[in-house]
Amino acid sequence: MSNCTRLGETDENLLNASKSGANFENFTQILDIAVQKTDSFKVDKVAICLGTNDISKHKDDSDQINLLVTKAVAQVKSAYPESHVGLCSIIPRKGNSAQINRLNQSATNVNKFIRKLCAREDNVDYVDLEKLFYKNGTIIRSMFDKADNSGVHINTEGAQNINRKLDDFFHSPKLCVQELHTPMDPKRKRSDGTTTPTSADRMSKRSNTEPKKA
Repeated sequence: MSNCTRLGETDENLLNASKSGANFENFTQILDIAVQKTDSFKVDKVAICLGTNDISKHKDDSDQINLLVTKAVAQVKSAYPESHVGLCSIIPRKGNSAQINRLNQSATNVNKFIRKLCAREDNVDYVDLEKLFYKNGTIIRSMFDKADNSGVHINTEGAQNINRKLDDFFHSPKLCVQELHTPMDPKRKRSDGTTTPTSADRMSKRSNTEPKKA
């Protein structure tokens, strides 16, 4: 979506494959571009940040958007089977009109589904962007473009907040918990397993074997 194109590329190890006007229905095209650009790299993490345009198109049909979100996650996991996925919640729109309130309610409904989807999918984290734009239940208008009457587009402050949230996802190590199944005496308790963090080292683009994030 156009809001994500405003984020730029703040890290040499990040690829921003966003496209203005993008939605989940043309996600395959966006993913294909990302795959082409990262073909010579091992991609460590992928963030999916879409939905605002889908809310505009489908309005109250959150079930249709839920299907598209589920399909997008499956496509990313197929294209990047070794990667960890961050699925972002849909941000609200600025404004108090009945139409905007209706669209924001639809976004909240889809976000509830996204949170549940992340909880049941392996290697998929919920990246909550929605809450960045609320304070005490009220939308923070200062993070939106004053010149945009649609209430959709964010400003520099909004982009910086999203960047920080995505940066947390991209640079945080993921802990893998594995249960040990070993022979034991019936009177002994089974070990709960071990926790091993994955590597979170920064990587260079110069090597075609080093991780990259999309």
